[in-house]
Amino acid sequence: MWIRAFVAVFLLLAATGTSVARAATVAFATPSIDRWNSAVNPTPGYRATASAFAAAAPGSSGFEDLFTTQLLGFDTTASVTAGLGDANYQIVSATLTLALDPATSYTYDPTYDALGTYTSGDPDDPGRPVELYGNGFRGGFTGATYVEGSPSTPGTPWGPPGAPFAAGTRFAYPTDAAGGALPDVSNHLTDGFEATPFAVGQVAGLAAGDLVAGPGAMVFDMVLSADVIAYLQAGLDDGFLGFHVASKLVPVGSGNSDFPSFYNRESGLGASSLSLDLVVVPEPASGSLVVLGLLLVAAARRGTRRD
Repeated sequence: MWIRAFVAVFLLLAATGTSVARAATVAFATPSIDRWNSAVNPTPGYRATASAFAAAAPGSSGFEDLFTTQLLGFDTTASVTAGLGDANYQIVSATLTLALDPATSYTYDPTYDALGTYTSGDPDDPGRPVELYGNGFRGGFTGATYVEGSPSTPGTPWGPPGAPFAAGTRFAYPTDAAGGALPDVSNHLTDGFEATPFAVGQVAGLAAGDLVAGPGAMVFDMVLSADVIAYLQAGLDDGFLGFHVASKLVPVGSGNSDFPSFYNRESGLGASSLSLDLVVVPEPASGSLVVLGLLLVAAARRGTRRD
């Protein structure tokens, strides 16, 4: 069905003398940025692993709910032409794969936990999920200027004298891209609002309640809501896609290893990768060309569901 639809659109475009939209699977084997995004990380972008956990129960600490994350950035310009306009990037699927750090182990939870479960609990749903969010910048940083060694917060890791670390100060922060904006969801439990992740991490061969103990892979198949699609399109237009891997699992105590952790490329043992199935519409994107690109995407998604 996918091939027939593509051929039909190709012939229609050729008959009208229009440039042909290109369908492609684009794979990024390693990120351009991977780092442990923590206010207390003394080695900002050059650590072998990155863990994701909450500092304490919601509202009980001055730290943010998503206290540490793995920040990932992908420079997409070598594989996808930037600057074509957001609508010119029609997303079929988007998948992020992480390399598990076997030095930690924790209870596997492959489903989203709603806001209320963090105060009332859910005995039928053990563990806490590993969640994927987009990335927002503040402090003048952009995808073009933020590098692995950029500071996490203003001043020292703990903040400059007289201005200690506080919520809402990290230069790179997780966002759910709600409503086409880039709200900071780092403290959403304490602030009392639901944050919708792009995806929840899945580990093949494990059932809910099993122990995640690595090595292996955790896969995030992004749910292509309107907000997620808009985020990915804007990132491809800019030439940079950023993500945060987060967990609201609270470690039992200092020195324990009961939380998610993933390899960075500096480990030499594994790294994250990103795969995109998309249709790139050549510039300029006339209304008819964008519509035809959307038809290609719809046909591809139908074919994927049938498979």
